Amino acid sequence: KLNYISSNGLRGFLYCKLCVIEEEGITPKLYVNNSSTKSINFSEDINIQAKICKILGIYIDNAIDEAKKFPNKEICIEIIEKNKNITIKIMNKYIKNSNFDNLNSAGYSTKSKGHGFGLSIVRQILESDNRLKNTTRINSQTFCQELTIKL
Repeated sequence: KLNYISSNGLRGFLYCKLCVIEEEGITPKLYVNNSSTKSINFSEDINIQAKICKILGIYIDNAIDEAKKFPNKEICIEIIEKNKNITIKIMNKYIKNSNFDNLNSAGYSTKSKGHGFGLSIVRQILESDNRLKNTTRINSQTFCQELTIKL
């Protein structure tokens, strides 16, 4: 499914992260809209490619940490194009009593001391590039980080 992505950097990065997910004993579920994702080609702009990989790395690492807490470990990654935007969703189950009020604040973490800087880094990247947008969706069972890339 990753072959549908024409950007070698993003494709390689996602392949490595999928390997890490599997090594952690987590089942990855990947959906790629093959009819449209050929437009994900950032080979001319290495800067945007690096930003996207940094953001997705933080999202996926957070999802791995949370997925490890469940007996049925699973992370879903969905890549779709809609309205000339690419949206990449990282979805996982979460502990029900989690407090998301300070989610993007530097130093805030539901993990041990020394964590809590990933999402504040994401926020800084998003503020520096208007081609990138984040949406966080939380329902009764799923935590979802969506990165939308304007083409």
